[in-house]
Amino acid sequence: MNTYTLIDNGKTIGTKMTATEVAEVTGMSKKSACVYSSRGYLYNGRYKVIKDGEIDRVRTHKLDMDLIRDWDDMMQAAELLKTGKGRIVARKKGKKRIRYVERIK
Repeated sequence: MNTYTLIDNGKTIGTKMTATEVAEVTGMSKKSACVYSSRGYLYNGRYKVIKDGEIDRVRTHKLDMDLIRDWDDMMQAAELLKTGKGRIVARKKGKKRIRYVERIK
């Protein structure tokens, strides 16, 4: 995510602002903040937006181990199907029909 410095008639209003914060202060859209910073234009003849840098996006959630195992199983099944070494099998368990990939021998 990019950060910006906002200047109003030569005075610095804020530094390390996100595009959303710049948009709230000036009234421009978030996309316009990026465009004005890359081209160096003044917005409404008074606001100048300068790109500072970027903020690293860090994952705020941790993946559940069951989800990781399910993902690995799914990727392995997809690889078996893609290479022709596996086939989809359907079995009835109670009233439910369960489908899974079985390795061809």
